[in-house]
Amino acid sequence: MPTLEDLSPKRAKLLALAAKIPERCRLVEKSPGASLIRKVRKLGAFGPRYLTWALNKKGWLKSAEVSFPLFFGRSLRLPFKMEDDFITLYLTGALGGPEFKLTNFFIKNLKADDIFYDVGASYGFYSFLAAEFVGAERVHAFEPLPEIFATLKTNAEGPEHFNNIALWDKAGRSEINMHHLGHGFSTLSPEMVAIDPPRAGRKLAVETTTLDEYVKNHAAPTMMKVDIEGAEEKFVAGGARCLSESGPVVSMEVIAGDAAERLSLKALDKMLALGYSAFALTDGGDLRGPLSSSEWADRLQKMARGNAADQISWDNVIFQKGSWKIAPLKG
Repeated sequence: MPTLEDLSPKRAKLLALAAKIPERCRLVEKSPGASLIRKVRKLGAFGPRYLTWALNKKGWLKSAEVSFPLFFGRSLRLPFKMEDDFITLYLTGALGGPEFKLTNFFIKNLKADDIFYDVGASYGFYSFLAAEFVGAERVHAFEPLPEIFATLKTNAEGPEHFNNIALWDKAGRSEINMHHLGHGFSTLSPEMVAIDPPRAGRKLAVETTTLDEYVKNHAAPTMMKVDIEGAEEKFVAGGARCLSESGPVVSMEVIAGDAAERLSLKALDKMLALGYSAFALTDGGDLRGPLSSSEWADRLQKMARGNAADQISWDNVIFQKGSWKIAPLKG
């Protein structure tokens, strides 16, 4: 892997900014100290953005929309929501939990000639980060929820290929389950709803297609991010030909707990059957592995157990085919 000195000035600058993400996200999600101390710390770190959030939480301010920068400088304008995933993005300009590792991975490895597919794009954090390196015209984003998709389109600054559709195992229409805690937990997977009943909220009919169908009329991906809340196995089934023949590097979310054995490990095994190897990410965004299916099962069991200080319920696997395009760390 390249050292910081080997990277372009732009990549080095973004990695330096990304290094601050974990601390800032912890300040939002697990800020230590008494209530007043936590508030003072957040005010010092986030300034007017924290005030807007605090006043909205108290009901003293009703913000319809807010504009704020992502950590790499790109500004977003979004409807204000009191949802955990939105608040972390709004206050820190980045995604919470272990996503900082994937952020580092993309900063280090996206190239100008890559075609980037963002499957489960949400507000477009990874789509817009990828555009910094590959150009907007080489980004393809897939977001099935109409409200979120409209926001994604509003923030477009170039010819991104934004698709109001889900990549699934068949083309047509399907029902997505809307989680009451926020759109980021919504899922097309009935199995995920059975594992996590709170996801059995309002249902919404959405358009679906398959990866194999989509690439018939578009350039095939060279790098992908897949985060679709337990529906990954269906995605793989609908993209087996593209994944086998084009062999893009794929980042795929895996979920700990009951969802690991019933969903995430099944998707992982399907990827291995297509000739991929599965790697873990270090904090710096480098590859460790490859790891076998049983090794991933052990990792997910440990994640599910967690501890009182650091509960992590998901992570990202990096899949590569054949001769490795991105070299793993040794040792």
